[in-house]
Amino acid sequence: MFFVKGIIKKGTTILMIAVFALAFYAFVIEPEILKVRKFKISNNKGLKVLFFSDLHMRHYTKFHTQLINQIKELKPDYILFGGDAIKSGVNFSDLQRFFTELSKIAPCYAVFGNWDYDIGSKLKEVYKNSGVILLDGKEAVLSGKNGSLTLVGMPLNRRYTFTGNKHPLVFGHYPHTIFRYTGIEPVLYLSGHTHGGQVYIPYISNLLLKNKYPILKGMGNFGKHRVLVSAGVGSWLHFRLFVPPEIVLIQF
Repeated sequence: MFFVKGIIKKGTTILMIAVFALAFYAFVIEPEILKVRKFKISNNKGLKVLFFSDLHMRHYTKFHTQLINQIKELKPDYILFGGDAIKSGVNFSDLQRFFTELSKIAPCYAVFGNWDYDIGSKLKEVYKNSGVILLDGKEAVLSGKNGSLTLVGMPLNRRYTFTGNKHPLVFGHYPHTIFRYTGIEPVLYLSGHTHGGQVYIPYISNLLLKNKYPILKGMGNFGKHRVLVSAGVGSWLHFRLFVPPEIVLIQF
């Protein structure tokens, strides 16, 4: 009897230590790890585009310096931000500081996320002051060494019709926003919002969330559309498990 109690007590202690260690990793370590994912669509245009999403900034921290430095090392031709710049209690001076440093690296374009929507006028001011161009239902031309690509910034909750006759690069916040796009098929649609599930367990996470998010992270198809969903760099709760912050570099 005492032997059994001893085993149970020891097992409980080991379980508590494991839970504490996992929680420490999820709340303290993993949110500060930054991964770089690289995709090569083609090399026809000699164009490197850096995409990231879901900053969810409250205050400027050493992680944001790490993020800026990593993007700088990758030397992109253009930077695209997929929305959700803020979280509750954001310091707008810190937010402007971040985007000012970002726009010094390369021309930077952004779209609104759902967290940005209610403070749109304030965020527009931040973007304007920091040199970031907001493409809320607008287009821009990205020029590479060997050619150019039209960029379409999808509005958050409206439809958009592209009238050009060459395949554009489209980006927006929600993965499903691609279904509000009409026009010639995009070469690629970039989005965020999912945080990769924020807790990612292979197969299980995809199975549980597939009805809401057919693609939690990475490259895949939404209907006929080729879509790349980024897991983002931040979160509304400073917590990630097995899905670290990521930025995406794409070669066109």
